[in-house]
Amino acid sequence: MAKLYVMNCKTQDETFSYRVPESGRLMTQTIPKGGQVQVYRDESEPILRGIMEQHRKYGAVEACDIDRTKPFINLAFQIDKPFTPDQILYGFQHNTDVLTERGEEQRNNAAVAIANNVEKVAQEQGRRLTGSELELVDETTGDENSGLATKIIVDPAISKAEHGKKQKGRPRGARA
Repeated sequence: MAKLYVMNCKTQDETFSYRVPESGRLMTQTIPKGGQVQVYRDESEPILRGIMEQHRKYGAVEACDIDRTKPFINLAFQIDKPFTPDQILYGFQHNTDVLTERGEEQRNNAAVAIANNVEKVAQEQGRRLTGSELELVDETTGDENSGLATKIIVDPAISKAEHGKKQKGRPRGARA
């Protein structure tokens, strides 16, 4: 008989719901943030893999694939051995990096959109915009620090030249 361990790589608790193939009954277990549980019971490996297959479409990955996965990881699983503290930390760090990259990309896209709107308004008034800067500053107080302190420069000449092309890590026309 095998054991199925599922790790929650998110910063909130997970209510893990699944159906056991043989009974069809819905079962749930709570997996704490950054924690792991043994799911179901000691069972044959095909049944345990069947349980995890239900969650692959929602971002669950096998533990051996965590370092090869680019998107956000909801859950990770492995058969017959619990996750080590290093694996749990790696899953958390992976997700932090993915979310940081997404936030940076969204801020760059927002800067380009703002610059395009300002350029449009300037053109409507018969003026010409030669460039713009958007500065995001972290104004948290006390010991809190969001880590947000970014300056984004949008050059319309680059925006037009790169129209339709997206460079890795930044949108058209954005320079960080």
